[in-house]
Amino acid sequence: MQKVLASGFTSSGSNPQFGIGDSIPSAGSILAASAAQHKQDATSNVGAFAVFIRSGSFGTQFVQYPTATSIFVGTGFSGSSVIVAISISGDGNTIVSGGGADNSNLGSAWVFTRTGVSGYTQLQDKLTLITSGYSGSSQIATSVALSYDATTLAVGAIADNTNGGAV
Repeated sequence: MQKVLASGFTSSGSNPQFGIGDSIPSAGSILAASAAQHKQDATSNVGAFAVFIRSGSFGTQFVQYPTATSIFVGTGFSGSSVIVAISISGDGNTIVSGGGADNSNLGSAWVFTRTGVSGYTQLQDKLTLITSGYSGSSQIATSVALSYDATTLAVGAIADNTNGGAV
């Protein structure tokens, strides 16, 4: 077992809470891990994630990708402690990060695709995922699950249904 540490995160406190969410596709060669308290600017802890690639065969070390300090942050956030959930597709080419605290606790998700050796790029504007039936501060995307082929996304809303939760 390897302890994985990330570089590049900043926090207003002493800890960016790296490792609050993590995901490994079935091949086990890529690891995506989030940090809920990454400080994007002077006022907001928005969260971010880092990606690690296995540097050789099974049992070898994971290294941060594409550089030793690369981190990824979605755009369009409104709130703090946004990125807590993360899921990666089976081939490692698509990553979804979720934050239930975004948008006044309504919640949002961000989709990223791998862009060769330069890392990951946000695919589109954040997904606010509002559909019928959700009400109030649902905290949608506090958990996210992406299918192997990245065609299906499930999001958890822990505060919906009078805090009973929903998916």
